[in-house]
This record gives sequence, structure tokens and C-alpha cells, in this order.
Amino acid sequence: MYINSGGGVVTAGLAMYDVMMHVRPPVYTVCLGHAESMAAVLLCAGEKGHRYALPNSRIMIHQPHHVISGQTSDIIIKAHKAEHTREALSNIIEKHSGRSAKEVNAALERDTYMTASEAKKFGIVDHEIISITEMGLYPKAQILATPGP
Repeated sequence: MYINSGGGVVTAGLAMYDVMMHVRPPVYTVCLGHAESMAAVLLCAGEKGHRYALPNSRIMIHQPHHVISGQTSDIIIKAHKAEHTREALSNIIEKHSGRSAKEVNAALERDTYMTASEAKKFGIVDHEIISITEMGLYPKAQILATPGP
């Protein structure tokens, strides 16, 4: 899964996460450009050992943003839902990055921007790569010999 995204709607991202965990084939993730917010969570959730970022990629994690208005009782309900969402995202990052709850929650407290190498150190990706051949999917000669469109 090639990822170049600023994130988006968390519920849609969680649906994608559920599918990634549901399917039998391993899901390799590759960040090119940027993976922010929910997109960074999906990047992290790729198959362990097969999560990649190109050298100029930027990865950002943070807590979900919510705009809450309405009656007091509705605000309380929405605040509880927001906290549940934050916990779910934190748990996913903990599970796939190998970081502790304390480390993940500290990183989620504010916008935490990372380079590809910093994301590797944090455990969001496993490899910083320059070429698709570094993913080990195809020999370089095969890629060069493949005819174009």
C-alpha cells in the first residue's frame, strides 16, 4: 500500500486498518511524500519487517482532532467518544511500533513530525529505502527488463 496522505476521517482509516488485519496476504506499506495522522497509523500497521519510507518522506502522529458543540449532555457524550478514539489509535501504534503506552501517548500529545529515519527509530517503519529493489520483491534486472506501456 503506497501512502501519500494527510490523514482524513478516523473511522474510514479504522475500516482500512480492520481490512489490513483481516486479509491473509501481508500488507506492505510504503510512505512517499507524507503520512500524517490516520495515514501514519496505517503506515505503522503494515506487515512487520515490510514497512518502508522513502528518504524525503515526512511522518506525523498526533491525537485526533475534534470540534464539539451542542448541548452539555451531547458534549459529554462526544468527549467520551473522542477519548475512546484516542485510546484506540494509541493502542494500534503501541501494538505495531513496539513502543510503550507512555512513549506513544507522549508523542500523540502534540503534532510529532518525523523524518524517515526518525520514524524508523520510533518503530513506525522498518526500512528507509531509495529504490523499490530494496524491498526485495523483484530483482533489479527484472525491473529494468520489463517493457513499458
